[in-house]
Amino acid sequence: YLCSQYKAIRQDLTVQRVNTAFTVNVYETHGRIALENCDLNEFNQCQTQLKSLHYDQGSKNRDEFIAYGLLYACLIKEKGSAGEEGIIKALKEVESRRSDGNLGEELSHALSVRRSLASSNFPLFFSLYLSAPKMSAYIMDHMIPTVRVLAARVMVKAFKPSLGGAAAARMVGFYTEGGNEYEDTTAEEEISRGKKFLSSCGCIIVSCGKGTEWKVDTKNSAVHPPEDNDGEEEQP
Repeated sequence: YLCSQYKAIRQDLTVQRVNTAFTVNVYETHGRIALENCDLNEFNQCQTQLKSLHYDQGSKNRDEFIAYGLLYACLIKEKGSAGEEGIIKALKEVESRRSDGNLGEELSHALSVRRSLASSNFPLFFSLYLSAPKMSAYIMDHMIPTVRVLAARVMVKAFKPSLGGAAAARMVGFYTEGGNEYEDTTAEEEISRGKKFLSSCGCIIVSCGKGTEWKVDTKNSAVHPPEDNDGEEEQP
């Protein structure tokens, strides 16, 4: 409801050609609401318009939205919807905000996310997700499914012939040390979620004797995008 109301306000401001600090506030607020509601199309419309609004009117939140712009460009690149052009443009915007060689928290974090993806440092990516400032995690949420598959591919190549279940779950972004504070899950639940994900994307799960211990047979696993897998295939 709020999204539709703010969209109507935006349209009125456009028709009336109102370009003031109030306009900036409307676009910033709508952008944040769109992120909360997983509406990336509306968010992108807001952040695109904010580039010119911030230039004309200024805003204490300019760095925040430039950071979101870089994260959004990374998301589009990871999904294969665009090349490097968007990222290069976003990086130039980030660099333009340096003051005495330094960047604020939001921009520094977004740059670190970009570097983690460019270098396939997926453990760093998941760590940055946990420490994301303001609403950056809402954009990173949309990257996680793709990043998990990429991390699983790296994992099966790097660890031979197998990798323990807890370590494997952690490698693909299930937070096994103390659970997941965002979703209020325990370590055991996170390991179980990791197991289900790995099984769904082609990893061979092997039980380790009695109990719930398991490992990934990395030598014989072939990772692919995840499939719905209600019943995990597990080898003795």
